[in-house]
Parts: sequence; C-alpha cells; structure tokens
Amino acid sequence: MDYVVRFADFIDEAFQTPWATPNRPDAPLIKILRRLMTQEDAQVALELTPVPMTVEQIAAKSGKKPEDLVPILDKLVSNGVIFDVIKDDLHTYNLVPIAPGILEFQMNVRTMDREMVDLLEEYYCELAENEYPNLPVGTMRIIPVAEAIQADDKRCSYEEIMTFINAVDDYAIAPCLCRSMKRAQGEGCGHMLETCMLLGPYADYYVRTGRGRRVSKEELIEILKKTEADGLVHHVFSFGKSFSEYICNCCGCCCLTTRGVTQQNLGNGGGTTRTNYCAVVDKDKCVACGTCVEKCIWRAVKLGDALCKASETVPLPPSPSAEDPASVWAAYDTEWSREKWDPDYRIREMVGESGTSPCKSTCPSHISVQGYIKLASQGKYTDALMLIKKDNPFPAVCGRICPHPCESQCTRANIDEPVAIDPIKRFIADQELNAGVRYIPPIKENPVSGGQKVAVIGAGPSGLSCAYYLAVEGYQVTVFEKEKMLGGMLTMGIPSFRLGRDTINAEIDVLRQLGVKFRTGVDVGKFLTIEQLRNEGYKAFFFAIGAQNSRKLGLEGEDLPGVIAGIEFMRDINLGKGVTLSGPVAVIGGGNVAIDVARTAVRAGAASVDLYSLESREEMPAWEDELAEAIEEGVRLNPSWGPKAILRNNGNVTGLELKKCTSVFDENRRFRPTFDENTTKTVEAATILVAIGQAIDWGGLLANTTCQLTPTDTIKVAESLQTDEPDIFAGGDAVTGPKIAIDAIAAGKHAALSIHRYLRGDNLMLGREGEFRFKAINKDDLDFSGYDRIPRQRAAQVNPAERAKSFAEMSVGFTEEQMRKETERCLGCGMAVVDPKKCMGCGVCTVHCKFGAISLVRVRDDAAPETALQYIQDSMDYRLARAARIEAKKDQVAE
Repeated sequence: MDYVVRFADFIDEAFQTPWATPNRPDAPLIKILRRLMTQEDAQVALELTPVPMTVEQIAAKSGKKPEDLVPILDKLVSNGVIFDVIKDDLHTYNLVPIAPGILEFQMNVRTMDREMVDLLEEYYCELAENEYPNLPVGTMRIIPVAEAIQADDKRCSYEEIMTFINAVDDYAIAPCLCRSMKRAQGEGCGHMLETCMLLGPYADYYVRTGRGRRVSKEELIEILKKTEADGLVHHVFSFGKSFSEYICNCCGCCCLTTRGVTQQNLGNGGGTTRTNYCAVVDKDKCVACGTCVEKCIWRAVKLGDALCKASETVPLPPSPSAEDPASVWAAYDTEWSREKWDPDYRIREMVGESGTSPCKSTCPSHISVQGYIKLASQGKYTDALMLIKKDNPFPAVCGRICPHPCESQCTRANIDEPVAIDPIKRFIADQELNAGVRYIPPIKENPVSGGQKVAVIGAGPSGLSCAYYLAVEGYQVTVFEKEKMLGGMLTMGIPSFRLGRDTINAEIDVLRQLGVKFRTGVDVGKFLTIEQLRNEGYKAFFFAIGAQNSRKLGLEGEDLPGVIAGIEFMRDINLGKGVTLSGPVAVIGGGNVAIDVARTAVRAGAASVDLYSLESREEMPAWEDELAEAIEEGVRLNPSWGPKAILRNNGNVTGLELKKCTSVFDENRRFRPTFDENTTKTVEAATILVAIGQAIDWGGLLANTTCQLTPTDTIKVAESLQTDEPDIFAGGDAVTGPKIAIDAIAAGKHAALSIHRYLRGDNLMLGREGEFRFKAINKDDLDFSGYDRIPRQRAAQVNPAERAKSFAEMSVGFTEEQMRKETERCLGCGMAVVDPKKCMGCGVCTVHCKFGAISLVRVRDDAAPETALQYIQDSMDYRLARAARIEAKKDQVAE
C-alpha cells in the first residue's frame, strides 16, 4: 500500500472535504507530501484523528513505543503535516485539513524551494479549476475594514475583525505563503510580505516551529493598519463562532484564494469570499483621484467620465440591490477549464472605456488635479498638498516652471478657457512655504528597506524625486552631485527670476528631513566608481545625470570666446560667476531654454537681444507665456532663420550670417530642416549664445558596467527603468533625452518603485501596467449647453521694464480669492465607477478616499456556516444547483 496516498485520502475522509476525490499517486498534493513524510511517517499519521491525542494514546492505538513515536510526530509537526498543542504540560497531536490556506504549514523556510513552490502552484491550479466556482460563501470570508462599516447598525460579530482578535490572547505574525511562493517564481507583486496573523494555539505553533514571531495585541493591530494602507484584504477562517485560528491579509496578485476570484473573474457572482457589502460612489463627491482604483485588488473600480454626453451613452453598471439578487449577484455559471482563466488578472487598468479627466490623463505623473483643486476650494491646503506629493514632491517648483500639459487639455477650454491649474498648485504649495512648516510624509517602517543603502547619481528633478520616494519607503538614500549646488537643471539651467532658489531649497530640505544625505562636488565615474560604492554597501543605483551639455552648431568659429553654449552661460550665471554682456547678442534656438537664455542675456547687460529660430512663430516649441514675457522685456523674435556662418575679425565674433529655413519637419514630423540657400542675411553680434538642444555627458560613469547606450547617447533601459546591470536603474533626460521637469519627476517615482521591488526580490513590473494606460474623455462628445462662461483668473503682473532689471523672482501668484474663484471653474470631468459584479465588499477603497465619495452598502445578510457539517451540506447543495443552471444554459444554447 502507498501510505502517503492513503494518508491524503484519509484526511479528506476525516474532514469530509467537499471537493474530495481519490488522490492520484502523481498528483501535486501527493508529491508535496512525499517531500515531507516517508511511508513509515504516513503509517504513524494514519493513527491520528482531528481530535487531539497524546503520545500515549497514539502508542496504544498503533502498538508502537512512545519513545519511537515522538521523533516521527515532531518531524511531522515541524514539516506541517500534522498539528500539535502544548498546554499545561500536556502535548497533543491531531490532523489538519489540507487546503490552500493550511498548506502554509507545509511551506516554510525549510521546504520553500522552487520544486515545492511549483508543486503548490500546480495543486492550486487543479483546485481552482475544478472547485472554486462550486463553493458557496463559506468559512473563508472577507472581513470588511472596520472603519468602512462602523456606521452600519446591521453588522454582526462575524463581520468585525476585532471580534477574532479579542477572542484570544496569543498572537504571531508570519510571512505570507502565497506572496513568498510567487516571489520564488519571479512573480512577486511588491505587497507587504509579513502579513499572516496567527491566533491562539496557531500562534504558539508558528513560533515554536520557526514559522513566525510572537507579537503583542497592539503590534498586531498596527500591522493590521499597515495591511489596510497597502490595500490588502482581511480573510478569516471561521465557522460562525467568532473565533478564527488565523487572519490572512490578501492581495489579488498572488494570494491563492483571491487569485481564484480574480483569475476566473468570479467576483461577487461566485467564490467563497464575498462579504454582505458592495461599494457605491457618490458622483457629487468623487474627484477621480484614482486612489480607490489603485487599492482595489478585485479590479472592480475604474476611473470614468462624470459629464453628460451629447450622444446616447451606455448606462453605468446597476447599483447593488438586495431585492434583485438574480440580476446582480447571480453566480458566474459556466464550466471552467484552465484556458478560460484571465491571463491578465493582475493588471489593474486605471481607466474605463469612456476615459476620464484629461488633466490626470495628460500629466506625465498623473497627478490628481481634480482632487487637489477640490480640496483647495474647501481651504484644505495641507490635504491638497499631500495629494499632490503622492505623485509629485515638488509642487512649488512645478507651479512656477511647468508648461502644464494638463492645462492644455483641460475640458473647460471647450467652453471658454482652461482652468489655471499651475497657479492653483502654486498657491497650495506657497501656503506651506509661507507658513515655514513643511509637510513631511511618514516614513514606512519596512523591515526589508530598513538599513539598505541606495545611491542616486544626479541631484536634478528625476534623482531628487527617486530619492524622495525611496526615503518614504525607509531606505538610506545618498544623492551624489558633481556640482556644488543641488537641483540639476532646476538650479543650473532655469533662471532665478523664474524659479527662486529659496523655493527649490525649501522643497529639497524636505528630503533632508526624510533622512536623505547629499554629497556634492563628487563626480561619480571620475573620482569614485560604482564598484567602490558597492563595496560601501550600496545595493542599488539610480542614474539621473540629465542632459547637462549644450549641442554644437557644427560651424567654423564655434570655439571662439564670443560663442557661448546656452546651458554653460546659464550655469555660470546661476553659480554667481559674475557674467556680464555688452553689445548686441544673438541667441540661436526656439525652445524654452533659448527663451531663458535670451531673457537672462537682457538682465546680464546686453545692448540688444535677438533670438533666431528655425521654427516659424507658430511652430516654436517654447511656452507661449514665456515668449510673451520675453517680448515684453525687449527680446526680438526672428523666426524661420538658421545660422549659416559665424562672422569674425581678428579672432573676435562680429556677427552671424543666416539663411532662410523653409521647413523644419518632413512629412512624418521628423526633424529634418530645409533651407533656401539663396535667401540670406547678416546681423551684428558681439556674443552668440547657442541653445539648440542638450547633450548627455556620461564621463566615466558607465565604466566597468554592462550598461548600454542607444545611438542617441541615452542609456538603454527596460520598462521598469532597469539597465542591463541589474542593480542599476536610470531615468529622466538620461533615458528620454531632454524633456520637461514633470517627466523627470514621474520617472524618478517610477524608478523608486522598481528599485523597491528589486531590493525585495519581487517582479519589477507585475501589476503596474495600469500606471501607463490613461485615456482622456472624448471632449467632442460632451454636452456643454448648460454651463455659464466664467472668466479665467490671472495673477497680477510686474512691470516688464522693472522685471527685466532683476534676477529676483518677481512673478506674483494668485490671491486666495482668485484661487477660490478659479477652482469653481473646474468641471469635475472624472469619477470612479464601481462594477458591483466584481466588488467583494472589503471596504479598503472607502478608507483611502479623502472625499467621502465611496462607501459600502449592505446588499445581503449571509452568514458563515455554524458548523463544518453545515458547510459541507451547503457546498453539496450549491454544487448541485450550479450544475443544474449550467445544464439549463446548455439546453438554451442547443435550442
């Protein structure tokens, strides 16, 4: 006889397992057990029952000596095949049912290898394919977040997590089996690992066998709060007796039970886990910030459209109703096979088919613009700042320099003018700056990140952003900057009259308060190598060196003293090197940097400043507001001219010969300028400032690494921003070429999450695809007939003549009254939409909503079965009823 197979069958018989079928000798479960027990061990285990027995009782039943049984029983306990309890010097042993949750006993530090993990995965697949759809609401139940149902007078004790915690006085915490398993398979999802909570005798068992550590009740509750903050869902195993041996805190990416629901798209129509609740959205309160979408493990919430359509639209999903269970809560009745599973069950799509607010969709960092505008309108400036810093740690900086792509797509422009998004953001950030009290986000207590060192190379917006988010996760971050000043192009490339140094330094100071260290004047790759930093204990690196050099014209005479690279000119000015100009100045370029150079040249003493661009006035890429201010300050624009030759006399620059540019782009919008060589002109210039683009200087940074460069000298990275050197990541201009600051900030945040996952051993991109899939609403299909025209607010202007004399920041922000009036212009384009057929009623989304816009409603009064026998009977009844419905569907199709 194969005693291991017999033991597996014996377990099913002893516990009357609802899904039990005779075990195959080659089944995954049997292969797992063979690694944990010998045939002799199985013979001993067959003497046990679900009722605890002492060694003496087992000896009497088996005919073996107690001293021979103890080593075998202790081995089986250690391997998790059986369970034991030591209480008042009485040591007893008993059987446990084998199911995905109970398999946590078998999976531990001694047996968690790749073979065991793959066996468990295969066992889960067989179980999920054949049994999950056939199980009714039962013993493994979701317990809603307490805060989400605290106002519900119908709740019962089995719906309160504290009921189970208060029932015992012994607690332990252990790593989640499911997430450990998927991590070993290279599919770790990034969620917290130490989340399995053991109660009562199970706590003692886990501690004694080295599976977990003992914690106090207070510690357990704190961990519980962290799981809710991480978006995890509470599961308990209970037969309605207000007692459970453990609390699982599950995700939809890795955890076995919730995977069964999400992978098969069962939702609230089937599976064992659902609650009596469903989430609903209050359209008048929702601001489409997306927090609920990010936290929903069931993929039941997406961002949608809140405005009236001009055409006929598809109605929203029906609201849940206890009176209409058939239409909303009917089981997903179909025969399951593995090829029908959803291969994308871990992908959290942020936006539904209708699209959502274009401000959030268009922003490279997907900041919740609609949300912070709403909070600002209510005077909740700190809350608004917190919402912004969730995606952008530098709102005061961006409120001054961002070319606001969000604003250019604002739906309000279809009525009158776009909402002044950046001035509102600046007002919010300035409230903090003026108060002198900084918002410092709480640092997460992460046992993995604590003590791990990460090096960020480059103190520009991308590097600083990465450092900020890694510091919040608890890492020890050091930023290395080769210049003496922090900020990268924010301080070296942007003139102080646009972005005051006090503003930059105030926001960088937040990083210092988070524990970030800065080492300036250090050229990594020249005096310090990556290998040396590894030897100092740095475990990961982020290259964010930016595009800090100017591109060349490629003309003879470009090396003369009077021809100056625009970026170097700006760097010298910003470093206080006392640069002055005289005589006429020519600036070559048509982008924002060229405009900054031209306006700076005015302030540096130029007699006149002419800007020459290849692009026509309409094509110039510079920000329109900046162009207008440059013209006000005396800069003369000369569009559609390109340099042909640098004029000189006795080694001194005297002027430029220019040729007419007839087109800048070819038919595919690629940069390919053409010229009329016969149409030229010469202009006088004592100084030529070249601002035609930026180049990257890698120096020796990449020496002795496997990192590769692209043909354009940017560094090659994967979607996760990981380079070919696994511990090196890169982002910002070093990857994309020159872009705006918010692009670099978004890349820094993206890299921080990738680095965090890398250091935890998780998959770098699993479930993150939704970060990149944003879609704006179709503004051409909206009904604007009921809206009034409201004039856009504009900040007071400083006299241009006075402005052009000073390097001090002289721009004026909104007054509070202006800010309030402007926030009223927001149309509130987006809102969250809940699919009640997928929502499981866990309530995690509700506690993360800052606007009280999403809440739980009770839609049924199901309770867990009182006894195991009741659950077995319920399972049989459910299975038969579901089989009948499936057959009825087949008959309908046949007809």
